[in-house]
Amino acid sequence: MKNIFLLALFLLTAGATAQVITPEIPNDLRLPVVFPDGNNGHCVFLYSSRRASGSFLCQIAQLDAQGQVSKQYPVQELPVVGGDKSFERLCSASDENGYHVYFRGESVNIYEVSTDRRTLKSTLRLLHAIPEEEEIIGGIEMADKALILSRERISKKECRLNVYTRGEQGLDRKIFSGLPEYFAGRKYEPLLVRKDADLWPDKAINPDKIFADQGKIYIVRDKTPSVFSSDKPVFKYTEIDLSSDKVSYKEVPYPTLGEYTQYSGGGYIYENKLFQIYFDQSRFGLSVSSLSDGSTLFDKSIAGEDTLTLLRSKVNFPGFLTNRKIKTAEKLIRRMGPLYPFVYVKKSQDDLLIGLGGFTTESYGGGGPVMGAGPGGITPSFNTMAYSYEVSTSFYTIMQEDAQSLSDRRLDETIFTKINDSNLPDKGSFIRMNGVSTYVYLKKPVLESESKSVVFIRFPGY
Repeated sequence: MKNIFLLALFLLTAGATAQVITPEIPNDLRLPVVFPDGNNGHCVFLYSSRRASGSFLCQIAQLDAQGQVSKQYPVQELPVVGGDKSFERLCSASDENGYHVYFRGESVNIYEVSTDRRTLKSTLRLLHAIPEEEEIIGGIEMADKALILSRERISKKECRLNVYTRGEQGLDRKIFSGLPEYFAGRKYEPLLVRKDADLWPDKAINPDKIFADQGKIYIVRDKTPSVFSSDKPVFKYTEIDLSSDKVSYKEVPYPTLGEYTQYSGGGYIYENKLFQIYFDQSRFGLSVSSLSDGSTLFDKSIAGEDTLTLLRSKVNFPGFLTNRKIKTAEKLIRRMGPLYPFVYVKKSQDDLLIGLGGFTTESYGGGGPVMGAGPGGITPSFNTMAYSYEVSTSFYTIMQEDAQSLSDRRLDETIFTKINDSNLPDKGSFIRMNGVSTYVYLKKPVLESESKSVVFIRFPGY
């Protein structure tokens, strides 16, 4: 599904330029962690997820404002005290002293690798052994802090959230109880919410999300019914204020669409705002409200023969072996009807880039072709046991930073073609380097004699 929902990639332009860093780490190199260094440059942290000769391997390269390597520290072998042989990265953070990356060992150990800003020398320490009865959900970043989250089950329907932060003696823990029942039985994948970082859009499709922003953690349950259901969708979320330790459970209805009772919606939290896409049998709309006071900042819908002026891209719905172009609101609503809608938001220059779309999966028993979503449509294969397919679509709009009106800026519509032709790997990440959107990914060697390399593709103007 990732290849369908590459909305994050529409920051591409024809004039994109690439820079390649070839690291010294000989094997098992993972996706790099990139930190702004405060001087319009960046620091790149490379690491191996497995021990070599009893040590954790890492390397640091520093880039200047032009994206060129200005300093590089040789490969460092850091002794591992806890005995773990493999590592999973949880989150990262930076402060005035240096750069910090947090890992979970194959056991329940949490490690911190810290790098000095001036010397680029790294150290590793064992922070904490998470109790076995706790389930580590993952890590998220908020401002200059890294938060490590775990879930502890109290009963079948009740659990509590433990929030760990870096302390002088290891990890400090805060415990939050009184969470809604839906949190106990769901699988959550915490979302990275640094303002200058972009996520893969399929993270927004998952109705179970965890956000962190402006001193608060949001636990979201947003599984809305389709328009064929009589249930009205409600955006449900739990807000945890880390400054006051207050837990609040909230439900926000989707915008009312007059006399109609059957409609669907999807929501996303970004910068203390709630973004909601909604539609029923006759109207399709986008609403933005303030999480602080609930006031509506933006609400616009289209209906009937209205052109898709709310959007800033062409809308193509995948069909079997073909794409169908949508030009009016009526046709858009008809195609969106069976789909679960989604929305996600990221920064683009001084505007908000809002990805919209929908998806569904249909399955039937018995033999027949099995069709899976692929770039540009539905891809068939065969299975004698079942018949299933995924349908998905995605498009976007651009809103001014205050979220009170649409932006006049429009991205080049030919970008989508370039995305499909570029075949960029889907395990990279977007960052902002010196005001320029940059896609970073790991390029695997074609020949055995070649080394792995980290590729930075810069897209001036975005």
